[in-house]
Amino acid sequence: MKITGSYTITISGTATAAQVTGANATLTAKLTAGFAISDSSANIASNLNALQAVTSTIASIVLTDSTPVMSMTATQLVNDSTTLLKISSLYTIALSGSVTAAQAVAVKNGLITKLTANMVVSDTAANVAANIAGLQAHAPGSRPSR
Repeated sequence: MKITGSYTITISGTATAAQVTGANATLTAKLTAGFAISDSSANIASNLNALQAVTSTIASIVLTDSTPVMSMTATQLVNDSTTLLKISSLYTIALSGSVTAAQAVAVKNGLITKLTANMVVSDTAANVAANIAGLQAHAPGSRPSR
């Protein structure tokens, strides 16, 4: 059977990260509201780039771990921040790798406060100097506590 004419889709319940990233784009375009994802921090982290690609279809994310720690690269923190900000559960971020000064400044405070350790900035002296005010705003002691 083929649906003809205009229609919308209303979903209820939750989906996993894999289900959302595997959803048919034609159908997700018809959703009346975004997906509510409920999954482990490991599954969210392993699907983070794919979730960012479909972040407009996500309403919220709840982590199912008792004390979730999201392990990710610094690049993922910068590039996937829109999706990370949809996580409503308490969690921390274990970061690996480094970012440029401009990338560090672009990270939202809502994510900075979740870091288990400071970001590593690797850049030229000129770029660090050009972004010094923003870097100081993210420095330990000057940012809101978790």
